[in-house]
Amino acid sequence: GFARSLLIDPEPGKMILFPSWMEHAVHPFYGTGQRISIAANIKVTGGRHAGSE
Repeated sequence: GFARSLLIDPEPGKMILFPSWMEHAVHPFYGTGQRISIAANIKVTGGRHAGSE
């Protein structure tokens, strides 16, 4: 596995996508606004990465 971690700072309008096999977590949200989290499984059907998850 990978031994490196990465912390991504949220920004308005930023969307982060990563493969389903990658270990991930989120910290609790204590802000006054909204945090939207969307979970989905996407399969690439054409191009260089066809068949990848």
